[in-house]
Amino acid sequence: MVEFLVTFIRETWSIFKVASLFILFGFAVAGILNAFISPAFVFRHLGRKGFKSIFLASLFGIPLPLCSCSTLPTALALRRKGAGKGATLSFLISTPETSVDSIAITYGLMDVTMTVFRPFAALITALTAGVAVERLVPDKEEPVKGTGESTAQSPQEEWEGRKSVKAGFRYAFVNLFDEISYWLVFGLILSGLLGALLPPDFVTKYLGGGLLPMLLMLVIGIPLYICATASTPIAAALILKGLNPGAALVFLLVGPATNIASLGVLTKEFGKKVVAIYLASIALVSLILGGFVNLIYALGGVDPVTTMGKAAEVIPDFIEMAALAGFLFLAYISFKRQKPPKEFVVVNNLIEKLFGFRFNLKLAVKVVAAILVVAFLSTMFFTVQPGEVGMVERFGKVVTAELPPGLHLKFPYPIDVSRKVAVDRVRTINLGFRAVRVDTARGEVTTGIASPRGDRVEAESFFITGDENIVDINYVVHYRVKDPLDFLYKVYDCSTLVKDQAISTLIDFVAEEPIDILLTLGRAQTEILAAENLQSRLDGLRSGVEILTFKLLDVHAPQHVHYAFRDVASATEDKSTKINQGEIYYQETVNLARGDSARLIEEAEAFKVRKVKVATGEAESFLALNREYLKAPWITERRLYLETMESVLPKVKKYIKPGRDTPGNLDLWILEGGRLSDVVGSPSGGKKASEKEKSRSSLPK
Repeated sequence: MVEFLVTFIRETWSIFKVASLFILFGFAVAGILNAFISPAFVFRHLGRKGFKSIFLASLFGIPLPLCSCSTLPTALALRRKGAGKGATLSFLISTPETSVDSIAITYGLMDVTMTVFRPFAALITALTAGVAVERLVPDKEEPVKGTGESTAQSPQEEWEGRKSVKAGFRYAFVNLFDEISYWLVFGLILSGLLGALLPPDFVTKYLGGGLLPMLLMLVIGIPLYICATASTPIAAALILKGLNPGAALVFLLVGPATNIASLGVLTKEFGKKVVAIYLASIALVSLILGGFVNLIYALGGVDPVTTMGKAAEVIPDFIEMAALAGFLFLAYISFKRQKPPKEFVVVNNLIEKLFGFRFNLKLAVKVVAAILVVAFLSTMFFTVQPGEVGMVERFGKVVTAELPPGLHLKFPYPIDVSRKVAVDRVRTINLGFRAVRVDTARGEVTTGIASPRGDRVEAESFFITGDENIVDINYVVHYRVKDPLDFLYKVYDCSTLVKDQAISTLIDFVAEEPIDILLTLGRAQTEILAAENLQSRLDGLRSGVEILTFKLLDVHAPQHVHYAFRDVASATEDKSTKINQGEIYYQETVNLARGDSARLIEEAEAFKVRKVKVATGEAESFLALNREYLKAPWITERRLYLETMESVLPKVKKYIKPGRDTPGNLDLWILEGGRLSDVVGSPSGGKKASEKEKSRSSLPK
């Protein structure tokens, strides 16, 4: 709860300080206009019928210093002076939708685009409603005089005798200020409450984008009573919470132009049909213009969150503080001078019934004083979050740099001012497309990636290649702060600098490469070189940032030739695929052949070695046997004889009988050709055969 109150006080203080100067400037211009624009001149040109009267009523209503409260009686006075229904309703739309003071505060709290487009949208809305009423419900009789419930003075009576600038300023800072002071302060406080209460991504998370937020703003704005000046800070706060500028424009157009009270008077004065056309014209045109302003931001590559309140950044702080003091003084005097509006009285009665106390001016002054004291004392303390670096400025000079995370003490504002930079946070810049993601938790804004095909920005995505083709590139740059001092004080807008340098870097690289390389093989190399070149450029400018990645998300030819280039890229990829497949087959075949060759060589080498070893072994064995044979030849002869007999005798037909000489001898008879052959005697017991046996034997012994 304490954190919420502190956040609410800071948000409200900030919005009051930024808006006060532009509010006072707007009222000053309103006073000058009041002094120099003659009421007779206005009535002379608007108190007629026809398109010219409608156009002039719409045009004159834009700068006139009239609040929503004064617009209705003024419009009824025009009607009674003879103005047509169309001119009256056109004046009734353009005057409350915008004024010089609302234009001034729009410039201070929002940006140039909304400042220019807001009065233009009011003019278009008023013209459309006026022409529609003039065509569909033409005047058939003179306007009814004396009708209407308002007792306010007519412009001629109210402006009578005010010819000096002093009188104009009195009208602006007294009469006109009194009409909207309660609502203006309420709108500023409500914007601070929205800033503290709503999470950073509330609108994008729960409402998304497109038509739904615009329809919601339309439904809220039609019955709500809020003046153009008071609606501006609320719209700015909603944009900072993710509301698209088109939906904010719908709220700025519908809220001041319509409310339940004025609709009742208009129904009685003009009839239900005219009021229906009046509401339908405002609703339809505001939705169309809301979509158109979204398109303008998308085509221009402008992130509305990053442009909100840029005008106030160039204003010295002491001027803002002086303007704030003046505005609070005027509001206090205005509150004392008049009674609160009936809506505030109803709310006050409800608070008394529920909580037992009533708000009054004294209590409000005490509460505001207490808030100012707390806000002043709170400026002596600041907290540096993890991942951040804190710095302290004393009268604009940095006296303490790179404070670590934690709670720190300093002199109160405006002596010391604390600044914090998230050095660990990765920031993202989308180029060629936009996908807005708001992150104001630390007072910073980034853009996140939803889809490279989202809100396209062709001014950033089209490049001319080295072969004079056009290529469409969506890319993203991620960076973070590496030098907080350079980041804050050497560069005014680092995000814009990084974006511009990234575009310039990619232009240089793409201009040197043919489109086929960028579409196929050269993307990775381009990313690496572009990141290095971008870092070098930013270092030369002392930007204090470190480029983390430079990614080409989507590279393709322009839409009308995209498919032809895709076919070429596919053919190139197929060619590379075939070449790779052939290379694979070549490597497999060659390696298999080399493997088979090596295997055969090794097998032959093994066979050779084996043969040589076997032959060597046999030779050595033979030589060893020969040496032994020479020592005892008869043993070898006997062995050979026996081995021969073992192999031969089993294969022949033979007869064996005892020998005649000794019992150990055997006679061997072999049958050859049907007759007995020579007898072979086989001595036994190791004894030698007789000479007779040797002579009869046909085989060697």
